[in-house]
Amino acid sequence: MLLFRSLAVGLLGACLYFVVSAPPAPAAPPPIPPVIVQAPSAVTVLDVAPGVDADEIAAMIRLDDGERVTAVGERRVENDLAAGVAMHAVTDDYVDLTIQGPLGERRVLVLRH
Repeated sequence: MLLFRSLAVGLLGACLYFVVSAPPAPAAPPPIPPVIVQAPSAVTVLDVAPGVDADEIAAMIRLDDGERVTAVGERRVENDLAAGVAMHAVTDDYVDLTIQGPLGERRVLVLRH
């Protein structure tokens, strides 16, 4: 019995020695601040059937909050009314729209066939 107690006290002492003499844990590195990357300008293609009115196409584009059409084809437009008039005036099989918003600029290509 005395032998087991001596062995237990010796092992406890050795554990205590290693705990006290162990080097301190390295400090955690400072947190890295998040990097906000703006998504590159993406092109959305909207394929519509022939005979679809420009008003219906405008509803299909789905503008997010704060977005507006800034160009129809090569023609810059100042407001939504001018964008609607320019969309009605396009007679091609496609309409190229540039949309500006808080997250940047994006393009929408409307194919009519």
